[in-house]
Amino acid sequence: MLIDKMDQKKTVCPTVWSQLATPLFKDLDRRMIAGLNGSMWFGTLHTTHHLRTVFNDTGHGAEMQCSTILQNLHDIAIHEGHLPERFTIGADNTRKETKNQITMWFLIWLLCTLQHTVLSSIEVMFLLVGHTHNKVDRFFSRIAVALAGRDYFTVPGMLAKVQHHLIYCETRSGHLGQTWKWKDMLNLDKVCPMHNLDPVHHFKFSRSNGIYMQWKQWCTDDGWTKPLLVLHADAMCELEAFRPEPNAMQFPNEQVMLDWVDRFEAWCAGHPSGEYKNLHAECAWLKAAISHTAPGVYAPGLSVNVVIEALQNMPGQRPDITPTHAPTSLPPDIITQLFPGADIVPIPAESLVRIEGITHTKGGKAIRSAIICPGSLLVVRVQGTVVHKQHIPFLVATAVETSSRHWRHKHVAVVWHIPQLA
Repeated sequence: MLIDKMDQKKTVCPTVWSQLATPLFKDLDRRMIAGLNGSMWFGTLHTTHHLRTVFNDTGHGAEMQCSTILQNLHDIAIHEGHLPERFTIGADNTRKETKNQITMWFLIWLLCTLQHTVLSSIEVMFLLVGHTHNKVDRFFSRIAVALAGRDYFTVPGMLAKVQHHLIYCETRSGHLGQTWKWKDMLNLDKVCPMHNLDPVHHFKFSRSNGIYMQWKQWCTDDGWTKPLLVLHADAMCELEAFRPEPNAMQFPNEQVMLDWVDRFEAWCAGHPSGEYKNLHAECAWLKAAISHTAPGVYAPGLSVNVVIEALQNMPGQRPDITPTHAPTSLPPDIITQLFPGADIVPIPAESLVRIEGITHTKGGKAIRSAIICPGSLLVVRVQGTVVHKQHIPFLVATAVETSSRHWRHKHVAVVWHIPQLA
């Protein structure tokens, strides 16, 4: 199951296109603003396009995006009848919303919470800055055409027009009625701060006796970094038990917005004929939405436990087996990778991201592994060694793959790098 991209546009509700020049409709601060958070889905049988409306009763940032991802996954999984084994998300290359440590640890939390389901891998890809005209952008352009020149007074009325005029696709819709405080997860002891996420455009999280993290600089790169254990198996239960508190869903100027609806209703009463008469039901819905008493998905209060329990009980749960460690192997062209012949040496992917307590200390100093394995670079102090009539105080070697018997007896076969005369 793949989300191609999540994009957000804004629309105004209610919109009366023929009267936008009047003073009543010029003040956007008094009117309800509905954002559209759209996504496209691949690998699904019954879902291709999805829209989720967002009011300005919540902040826009990582917590909104994490809440949207969770509710979208819940909605599509319920509609499809199963969870995916691999969940791939394509998102905007935006640090404020998705490319940050809050989103990364949210995805790790999701794998921990759904550890007894078939979902075992989550990938998130970021398109380059300045991209445009992809499938989701074209989808939003069709939405703009479907709404252009047409009046709508409520969010359900707007979505009905979208579904009526977009006849080439079936669009599912929902509303972000509740967001949660995912940022509080960073205060847990097992959560390590992540830095330098900007140069990375593809992340992968996998569950195998713990949560492993990999990344690569560009989505088109051939190889991933070695699997990095960011959360031990015994710490997964602690992270799984985390449940974020709900954010207070409240408009910053609720009473001003209610007063505007009263003025709009009085304005409509001055038009006894035409399309602006008999809008009492629409005005009542607007007041209920502003007061968070509208029926259905528009009222806040959705619990994370309700969403998670529904996902955990999806068909096709994972059998109760003991997972194994993520496989690691020595690349066959390790010497070529260590000593490339190109003039511009690529940046090692392992050095792009810093995770405090795992790859670096809190002060930013790299943590060197004390484990010697095939492919490890070794600096060996030597005495009395002469190369080309020169005394050498140390030599550099690479550990190579040998039989397991040698490793059990702590015997390491190496390839020496003999310096040239220079």
